[in-house]
Amino acid sequence: MIYFRQGVYFPHRLPTDSRELLSRACKRVVVKIGSKLLSSSDGKPDLNALRDFCEQISDLHDRGLEVCLVTSGAILCGRGKLGLNGDGKTLQAQQASAAVGQALLMEHYNSFFGKRGKCPAQVLLTEGDFADSSRRANLASAFECLLKLKAIPIVNENDVVSTSELDYSEGKDERLFGDNDVLSSLVAKEIKADLLVILSAVDGLLDRDGRVIAEVREFGEELRGLDNGMVSGRGGIRTKLKALRQSCEAGIAGILANGREPRVLDRILAGEAIGTYFLKTAPRVASEGFVERARNAQKRLAQAGAEERTKALELVAESILESQAEILAANQADVNSAEQVGLAFAFLDRLKLSKSKLRAMADSVRGLAALQAPSAELAEWVRPNGLRIRRVRTPLGVVLLIFESRPDVIAEAAALAVKSGNAIILKGGSEAARTNCGLVNAISRGLENAGFSGDCVKLFSGSREELRQLLQAGSVDLVVPRGGKELLDFVTQNSKSPVLFAGGGVCHVYVHEDANLQAAAEIIVNAKVQKPSACNAIETLLVNEAVAKKFLPDVAAALMEKGVELRCCERSFGILEKAGVKRASASDWGTEFSDLILAIRIVPSLEEAVAHIARHGTKHSEAIVSESPQAYRAFASKVDAAVVYWNASTRFTDGGQFGFGAELCISTQKLHARGPVGLDGLYTYKYLVEGNGQVRGD
Repeated sequence: MIYFRQGVYFPHRLPTDSRELLSRACKRVVVKIGSKLLSSSDGKPDLNALRDFCEQISDLHDRGLEVCLVTSGAILCGRGKLGLNGDGKTLQAQQASAAVGQALLMEHYNSFFGKRGKCPAQVLLTEGDFADSSRRANLASAFECLLKLKAIPIVNENDVVSTSELDYSEGKDERLFGDNDVLSSLVAKEIKADLLVILSAVDGLLDRDGRVIAEVREFGEELRGLDNGMVSGRGGIRTKLKALRQSCEAGIAGILANGREPRVLDRILAGEAIGTYFLKTAPRVASEGFVERARNAQKRLAQAGAEERTKALELVAESILESQAEILAANQADVNSAEQVGLAFAFLDRLKLSKSKLRAMADSVRGLAALQAPSAELAEWVRPNGLRIRRVRTPLGVVLLIFESRPDVIAEAAALAVKSGNAIILKGGSEAARTNCGLVNAISRGLENAGFSGDCVKLFSGSREELRQLLQAGSVDLVVPRGGKELLDFVTQNSKSPVLFAGGGVCHVYVHEDANLQAAAEIIVNAKVQKPSACNAIETLLVNEAVAKKFLPDVAAALMEKGVELRCCERSFGILEKAGVKRASASDWGTEFSDLILAIRIVPSLEEAVAHIARHGTKHSEAIVSESPQAYRAFASKVDAAVVYWNASTRFTDGGQFGFGAELCISTQKLHARGPVGLDGLYTYKYLVEGNGQVRGD
């Protein structure tokens, strides 16, 4: 059976919230092997066990999996070589054993892996490699290079110079790590692994009755004290739980299992219920440097040429199509969950993807790639004193986009960010978590293939409280909330970064007294029916009283034929009562139904239509159907909206339809961008002032 697909690593994966997903969600794994698994009953190295682990890891490597091995056993090998046996308990003796044993241990790994054509690489680490940010960055870069070169890193603590693991008297809780369990979690975080597997000498985490706990979702108080004689010394349950907690909080799932089980790694990665499965939790923003990683990635992106970014987008589009089976499987799981809890049609419509939608998504990315980037030069002038002043575009930096159940937003937003040289952090609704991961997964793969960091497009899956922390940190350059009033209020109250509102879409069509009624009916049906869940779909129809009796029966029939529920004011209800319409309530006038529901009101004049829109609209898109240029000009000058239409459907309020290639959002505010926000909205500018020694004299 083939458990894994070939492919490069990317930093956002399908959520490993069940064992069954491990076989297709894992690309990069850290395996920690404890010393007890590598020692025989007489206390000597067990070369048969070591050979078996090398065979298992080689098999995974052959199937396209990237594996990093954190191993114990150096002191064990060195003690035997030095003949210390039971006399090697002093700190100095263990240091000597480590010095001799590391070479012997690597000799064994080189031999066993070499027979399979593999290239092991020794990596000895100390606390200082993780405590210092520059050394940690160098370490991460070295790991990335080794894995891309198909090497298998063999990691151990350098016990010759780092003695905290060896000295039982030291307070390890105050240290970064003092054992290979916690070291394995630190390595997993640095290389952004999908899974951490800790292999020990018992069957998993045991409850107080000695039974294996199959799954751990939270690290609560009930887990404390569950040692059960598992392993004594520095590698006990306490350190394993600490390691697994740290990895799960970094978004990395974990498994604690018995390394003596036959073919244990194959079976774990195939989804078999072996050991204890620790589900990953939401990332901790502050501790993980979440925004900082995005900002570092953005610097490289911003400095790249337009051709490089265009090529990256072409590879992103390819990756989306290549990953469609994975994305659609994840999406179907999200849709099934949403249906089970009875979510509304409009919600499901926004959530559901298909092959045709993914093709359209990829086409949108390609279309944006083909667009000419805006010129960097905005203006230039020379002052009388000879100073040359230029105003040039520059990317905003790191953008945080918060949206609800529309996973198709991800591709457009990511493409806009990459094209304009920005990094983007995406926070979607939990109902689409699997789909969002699958999409960002594909996008990250495309970026990696183009030579950029996957951190240019990051997925934030933290809790509401963690989102609050991110907003209050003020560490991003722009926050864009796309959603309803509750979301907008939450962001407004908490964000210390500038906010670009993409508010609700309570849009109207007003039919003036001189309108072409046939054209008006076609516009209204399109604006309501084509995609009722879209924010540019109309929610209210306003009809001038002069044409109401003639027009309403025909347009109502056309709408109801399409399944639209009509909620009418008293006057329109009187005209349409026999058609089976409903009376409108006061709340209907300001409601974004996002469904096949339309409110209808008869108004005496254009001025009253404008007044109604001012009271109930959201400054999104408003339309007038009229044959009179004067009526249109009056309507356009008085209506406060991002987009005003004359004899056209509001459904055209869209970045693609406007020729922008895509849109980050449709802004309903006036600063710094309004309407469909394309590439132009993702830049700010700076002044470059060039002189030849000028100084100011006053």
